[in-house]
Amino acid sequence: MSKPGCKPYKWVKAPEGHPYATKKGLIQQHRLVAEQIVGRYLKPEEVVHHKDENTLNNDISNLMVFATASDHSSYHGGLPIYEKDNVWHAIRIPQYQMCPVCGKEFVVKYDNQYICSKACVGVLTSERMKCGIKPEELQDMLYDADGNFSALARKLGVSGNALVKKLKCAGLPYHSADYRLCF
Repeated sequence: MSKPGCKPYKWVKAPEGHPYATKKGLIQQHRLVAEQIVGRYLKPEEVVHHKDENTLNNDISNLMVFATASDHSSYHGGLPIYEKDNVWHAIRIPQYQMCPVCGKEFVVKYDNQYICSKACVGVLTSERMKCGIKPEELQDMLYDADGNFSALARKLGVSGNALVKKLKCAGLPYHSADYRLCF
């Protein structure tokens, strides 16, 4: 029986010596079948997609192997894909943005990235955390973010540790639970 909200998968006895078998010697059937598609063991980061969305239908014609979870998600998000050696990859179109610190154009490599380099993050961190934001303003922002240090840190272009350090230095609460509003 699987957990509520989780898709069920068929488990089968793994071939002797399979590197990804569980301690009980089992493996998910769709991964075993997908290994026939690519002609080798699947890499841990490779993801098997069921074309008909039925995770119990492990027919070889119903499976696609994606290089990474990111490629699989991109496919579901509508990005074009291509096949190389029976493994599918997403075609990502580079997105460009201007760095607010140095003014250079850069390729965005991950969600919410708006600074071009570690050097510019360092400049921004020192400007914002040393003189730019008062501890009281930071507290208000944390209440607005429901105590989510990571989200606020990304928004400010600093680390969560920088936020904690700023609060500690000001003698203010520095645990996320202190900023969660409970009604």
